[in-house]
Amino acid sequence: MAITAIPVQNKEFSWDLSLNLSYNKGRLGDFINGVSFFYPTDAQFGTVKSASVPKAESATQNYFLGLTGYEYYVDEATGKYQIDPATGLYRVNTENNIVGNREPKLMAGLTNSFSYKGFNLSFLLDFRFGGAVYNGTAYYMTTLGMHPMTLANDRQSVSVDGIDYKTGEPFTQTYEAGKTYEIGGTTYSGEAMIQKYWSNYASNSHHFLTDVNWMKLRYVSLSYDFTRLLKSKKTIKGLSANITGSNLLTVTNYKGMDPEVSTAGGTGGSGSTGIDYCSVPATSSFTFGVNITF
Repeated sequence: MAITAIPVQNKEFSWDLSLNLSYNKGRLGDFINGVSFFYPTDAQFGTVKSASVPKAESATQNYFLGLTGYEYYVDEATGKYQIDPATGLYRVNTENNIVGNREPKLMAGLTNSFSYKGFNLSFLLDFRFGGAVYNGTAYYMTTLGMHPMTLANDRQSVSVDGIDYKTGEPFTQTYEAGKTYEIGGTTYSGEAMIQKYWSNYASNSHHFLTDVNWMKLRYVSLSYDFTRLLKSKKTIKGLSANITGSNLLTVTNYKGMDPEVSTAGGTGGSGSTGIDYCSVPATSSFTFGVNITF
């Protein structure tokens, strides 16, 4: 949907405004028996895969661009995470579970253009509301011990708190560097358990999912028409100059590099939407141009 308006217009000054609103809703028929999700790519980034996910069981189903991945088991009685006594860490469900919806609730673009005595200033604000983004870059850095969060407590201790899934009893344990722990019949150093803790943390897809909103200053362009200043128009009939800046500002709740992601690794289209895995963020650029009409 597009809405256009001219809030101000007179001999010297005019203001043109345009607002575009868009929303996408996918629709697919039933899958064959035994197929729960449609995967546009077989690539898996971190613990997630992109998929088309059914919203309801019906003859003509509505689907959304989803993410499936691993998550912690939750104890139904207490709402706490389950802990596996064999590992001393949180219990992970490695089935492909629905963990996020990549489809934004709404996307919008607001263009403003101001003209005054040969000058023209225009800019575009780009908005997105909702839609999950998986920060696979943070996942990857966490598994390597290179993410800032792995420096918690100077890497001297980590704690788990939940429910022993076998006994149903509360389970709380702090693993400290310099100590040893007997777990599942094997002795581990505290340093090893701290490392295992972060690998276990990274396996929970929800730790790296964000329901993203953003506002981007997509471009700002300033131009001036010098034609009126030309004394003779026999040779040069028109002359103008412009300078444009692109991707100048991003305001977002996303903690990664850029919420407008496109996964590295060769997947494209719906296969890359919503997954930030070692991606290159959009760069700012500036251009200057002169237009001459003969």
